[in-house]
Amino acid sequence: MRTMFDAEKARTRTAIVLVLPLLSFVALFYFLNISDLTYLASSLSIGTFLAIGIVSVLRPFFGGLRSSLAFSPIANLSLVDATKGYALSAYGSIFLPSAIGGDLLRIEHMKIVTRTSRAESFLVAATERVLGLFSLVFLTVCVFIFDVPFSLPWHWLTAVFVSGCILYLLSKFVLNSTDENALFNRTLTYIRTYANYKMLMGAFGLSVLFQIVSLSVPVIVAYDLAGLDAAFMIALVTPAIALFSTLPISVGGIGVREASYVGTGALLNVDESVCLISGLALSMSVILSGVPGIFIQSDLLTANSLENE
Repeated sequence: MRTMFDAEKARTRTAIVLVLPLLSFVALFYFLNISDLTYLASSLSIGTFLAIGIVSVLRPFFGGLRSSLAFSPIANLSLVDATKGYALSAYGSIFLPSAIGGDLLRIEHMKIVTRTSRAESFLVAATERVLGLFSLVFLTVCVFIFDVPFSLPWHWLTAVFVSGCILYLLSKFVLNSTDENALFNRTLTYIRTYANYKMLMGAFGLSVLFQIVSLSVPVIVAYDLAGLDAAFMIALVTPAIALFSTLPISVGGIGVREASYVGTGALLNVDESVCLISGLALSMSVILSGVPGIFIQSDLLTANSLENE
C-alpha cells in the first residue's frame, strides 16, 4: 500500500515539474506581444551574445573553484574534475527538477574521481548549496545598500526585518526537528567534522563570485535592451528569482524563472518583454554551460559500469 502511495506521489511530482514550465510559457506568450519580443531579441548586440557565451564558459570554472576548495578537507578534487562536475550539474538541471536535481550527476562524478563515498560527496555538495543560498541573500542585501531608483517606505523595511526574524526562528525550529539526513543537518555535520573557518569564508567568497558571474546575464541583456535603470531593476530581483527557481517545482527552473522575471518586472515598471528575454537569456546560458555534460556523462556512465564489475 505504501509502495503504491509513493509511486502515485512520484507521478504527481513528475507531472507538476513537467507541466508547470509548459503552462508558464503558454501564459507568458498568450499575454505578451510576440512581435515586440521578436523585435527586441533581434536588437541585441553581438557583444551581448558574446558576453552570454563567455559567462556560460566561466560559470563551471568558478563553480569548480568553490567545489575544489570545499572538498579539500576530505580529499583532493582537481580544478579540472571540479569544473567537469559543474558542467554535469548544469547538464542535469536541464532535465531534472531544479539545480539541486542536477547535482545528482555531480555528486556521482566527485565520488568517482576522488575515490570517496557518495555520502561524503553529498556532504560537500550540500555545503556548497547552503553557501550558495547565503550568497544569494547577501547579494540581495547588497543591492539595497546602493542608491536604488525608487523610494523604500519605512513600513516596508520593518516588514522585511520582521519577516527575516521569523524566517530565522523557523529555520532553527526546522533544523532541530528534521532528521539527520536533511540538507541543512548534513551541512552542519560536514562543518563540524571537516570544515574550518578559513575554508568556509573562502568558499563563501567564491560562492558570491560564482553568483555574480552566473547572474550577470539577465542584467547585461536588460542593459542592452532598455538601459541602466532597467538593468538595475533586473539586478535587484535576480538573486531572489535565482533562489526561487532552485526549488524542485519545475525542470531546471525553466518557465518559473521567466514568469518570475515578468511578474516582478511589472511591479518595478520594467517592460515585460525585456524581463522575459532577460530570463530566457539566463536559462539559455545555463543550457550552454551544460553542453559539455553530454560528453562527460558518457565517461561517467563508463566509470560506473567499470566500478560495478
